[in-house]
Amino acid sequence: MQLLKVYSNKDTFKTVIFKTDSLNIIFGGKKDPKDKSTTKTFNGVGKSLLLSIIDFCLGSDNNAFKNSLKGWVFYLDFEHDGKTYTVRRPAEETNRVYLNEEELSLDLFNKRMEEMLFNIDLGKYPYISYRTIMNRFLRAKKQSYVSWDTVFLREKPFQKLINNFYLLGFDIDYLVKKKVLKEEADKIKVVLDALDKDNEVRSILLKYSDVDIALRELRVKIKDAENGLKNYEIAENNRQIQSEADQVSYQRKSLINELLILEKRLQNINKTIENAVPLDLEKNQVLLAYKKVSVEFPELLKKNLKDTLSFHNQITTKRVTQLNKQKAELLPQIKKIKGSLSLKNKELDDYLRMLGSGGALEDYSVLVQQKTQAQEELESLQRYKNLIDHNKKRKSEIKIERAEAEKEALDYKLSVDTLNEKNNAFFTKLSETFYPSSTAGITVKENTKDNQTQFDLDARIKYDSSDGIAGVKMLCFDLTIFVMGGTNHGIKFLAHDSRILSDTDARQVAVFLKLVSEICEENNLQYILTINQDFLDQIKNQEYLSADEIKYIESKEVLALKDGSPEEKLLGLDIEVDYDK
Repeated sequence: MQLLKVYSNKDTFKTVIFKTDSLNIIFGGKKDPKDKSTTKTFNGVGKSLLLSIIDFCLGSDNNAFKNSLKGWVFYLDFEHDGKTYTVRRPAEETNRVYLNEEELSLDLFNKRMEEMLFNIDLGKYPYISYRTIMNRFLRAKKQSYVSWDTVFLREKPFQKLINNFYLLGFDIDYLVKKKVLKEEADKIKVVLDALDKDNEVRSILLKYSDVDIALRELRVKIKDAENGLKNYEIAENNRQIQSEADQVSYQRKSLINELLILEKRLQNINKTIENAVPLDLEKNQVLLAYKKVSVEFPELLKKNLKDTLSFHNQITTKRVTQLNKQKAELLPQIKKIKGSLSLKNKELDDYLRMLGSGGALEDYSVLVQQKTQAQEELESLQRYKNLIDHNKKRKSEIKIERAEAEKEALDYKLSVDTLNEKNNAFFTKLSETFYPSSTAGITVKENTKDNQTQFDLDARIKYDSSDGIAGVKMLCFDLTIFVMGGTNHGIKFLAHDSRILSDTDARQVAVFLKLVSEICEENNLQYILTINQDFLDQIKNQEYLSADEIKYIESKEVLALKDGSPEEKLLGLDIEVDYDK
């Protein structure tokens, strides 16, 4: 995939036609090269905005254009596998993208691009997608220039690792395996901690010294209760009596439930009536506060307050009347149910006596309750024990699987040392172009700590804490994944804003422009750079490049933006766009 053209429905927009397999430079400069004014800068002419527009057309969820650029439509032509595609995206349609005039949701567009550009299904891997990778080839936001391995400020460590690991050509399955096992182990720990604090289980275990002992004793309790209940079992010729007794017992339980509901309703009515006290104007807190400080309460407010209280008291009176009516209806119902319940209790006692062995209703109920409670406690403890056993077993299995995964990852690392050395050699060669005497390299080390990271990836240039070297390190790393990891994807362009060179001196910029131009031509790649005109001026003045080399670099210009007037800026108008959110 290489970019061909960026344009708009607005005539004032500066159309950009890119060169394929080549360096492309967007210059930002002064209208008058002799102007020495310090009040004007190259910022605001549209260099960074251009990258944001490209990013917008390639599926970013940036909503900054919605309000600032109403009526604007941006187009991006790109080529992939010998076919030309056109993206159309209206600034106001934040969730719509048109690919070759096919209307797609933003998510579907990004999925389509992912399928087009990658030979694996990125969807099955955590934290990696078409967009997370695209932003490593198109650093469109200021936050993308903070660190060499980061394109979003809130990128998680694993997200950075898996994206960069993939782009360097490594197998990311080894990364995912440790992450998945670590996440499962952490979830098991949470489950075991929660089980240990389970109030229901803890209350049961207070009666016993051990779970297994508790299970045995509960089984004995259930057996004893069942044996006790056998005293109430009936002979073959009394089964009809037993059936009738069971029916009465069921009716009794239904009456108890119905009585509980009605008594609860009566309790709520009584409580509401008790709290429904009429409000007295003379006892109103606001009025009393005025009297306390010896200030006359305004008559108009007093009248409004009096009317309000009167209205409230009328509603309260009506409500109390309704509640008393409901209460009068409930009392006979409760009395009737209590009478029926008393009859059912007596009837059930009679049946139990008839069944022969003597046991009163209370004794029978106690045995049933003991059996039921023991069964519930047994089931709770059995579930608890099953969960404990299952999770502890899985915890042990994960420990073994992690050890095996670490061994496999180490074997893999040893098997791809050649690939690692190629990446390292290319990165080192690039960095030596800028800093010949500084040691540099990319390292991949196995991580055996108890975390989600299988490997640690690092890129280093000696003294890279300084701003200038940090920018060069980012540049070298991006070029490394750009050139060396190309078999994993179809992205054949890389775009940088002038921020990446903001702290680099003109001599190094000259070396870089010459180097990256050679890389593009040798590898059929496209590199896009926004840069300030003064860099090229310094290169010319200091004669860091030959006249032919200067002429060659100038031939790579695809757009020049000036600060002289709005018409010479990217949009051709003075519009403030907060595109870097």
